[in-house]
Parts: sequence; structure tokens; C-alpha cells
Amino acid sequence: RRFHADCIHNANWVQHTTHESYAKTYAVVFPHDEPLAGREMRKSAVHQDLINNGCILQARHGFERPGWFSPSSQSRPLPYDFYGAYAEPDSAWRL
Repeated sequence: RRFHADCIHNANWVQHTTHESYAKTYAVVFPHDEPLAGREMRKSAVHQDLINNGCILQARHGFERPGWFSPSSQSRPLPYDFYGAYAEPDSAWRL
């Protein structure tokens, strides 16, 4: 299976990751450009220890995995905001 059952049964994860995938279809790919949608869905037992030691995490199929370590930074992924398309309640942008 491509996606874990915990992910595909979560409507929020499906909506956000589908939207991000569609929105980035023709986007320019940059190094270390990580998805914002569907983060922290599945974590390992040492997740918090990795973060405390400066780990920059990558998301693959809903699982947070170590990417690299930067001891001077404790970076957390930003929440998915549909790339600002819904910033204003009266916005014309809708799914």
C-alpha cells in the first residue's frame, strides 16, 4: 500500500495533502522543499528527542523521519495554510 491506514482514514490529512499535491503540480522544485500538508501524522518513539537535538524532519507518506541535524536550530514545520489562498474569509478562492 502506498499510504498508511492512519493517514487515509483521516479526512483532514487527505484534503490537505491532495490540495498541496495539486497546487504544486507545476511548481518549481527547490532543494529541501518539504511538504507542509499532512505533517506529524505518524511519529517514531524518539521523535521529541530528535527535535530536542536539532533534527530537521522530512515527511514521507505521513511519517516524520530525520533529514539532517542543525544544532543551532529547532525548526518545526509550519501548519498547512493552503498557500495563503484562504487567508481572508471573503476570499474568492474555494476548494
